[in-house]
Amino acid sequence: MKIRTKTILIFISILNIFLLFALCNCNLCLDINIFCLKCLDNNDVIQLLLLAFTTFGFVITIKTFIKANQIKSAEFYLNFKERFKANKSFNEIRHLIFELNKDKENQLLKDQIKEKTRIEKIDYAGFFEEIQVLITKKLVSKKDIYFSFGQYILGCDKCEPFWLNLKKDTPEWSQFKRLCMEMENQKKKLTN
Repeated sequence: MKIRTKTILIFISILNIFLLFALCNCNLCLDINIFCLKCLDNNDVIQLLLLAFTTFGFVITIKTFIKANQIKSAEFYLNFKERFKANKSFNEIRHLIFELNKDKENQLLKDQIKEKTRIEKIDYAGFFEEIQVLITKKLVSKKDIYFSFGQYILGCDKCEPFWLNLKKDTPEWSQFKRLCMEMENQKKKLTN
C-alpha cells in the first residue's frame, strides 16, 4: 500500500475518532429513548445519522488496515519463496539434503554436502533464521511456512554432514533451533 493511501486512512481514522467523541459529548446520548423514536427531532436524527456514518467509516478503516497487513504478509511470503527457489546454491544444498534423507548411507552425497563452503551453509541456514524473524514479528504464519519450507528446515536440521564445519549448538543459531522446534510442532499438529 502506498504511503499516500496510508496517510489518508490515518487521517480518516483520526477524523472518525473526533466525530465519535463530539457525538458522545452532545446531549444525544442522554436524550434518546430507543423505545420512543417519535420523541426525536430533526437535530437528533441528523446526529444519529452522523454517528452511524462515523461508525461505518471507522469500521471500514479498520478493515482496510487489516487487509493491508494481510497483503504485506503475503508479499513477504511470496518474496521469500521466490528468493529460496531462485538461489542456485540453495537449490543444490536442498537437493543434496533431500537425496541424503532418502539414502542415509550414500557416502557420495555426504561428501558433496561436506564440500559446500561454510558461507554457502551459513547463507542457507541463515535464510531460515530470517523466516523465524518474520514468524516472530507475525508477518507470516507458522503453518504457511511449514507447508512451503518445513521439510527443508527439518531436513537441514537433521543433516549431520551439513553441520560439520558449523557449530549448531551455539547461541548464533538460536533462531534456527527455535524455527526447527516450531516446525516439529506444526508437523505434530498436522499429523494428529
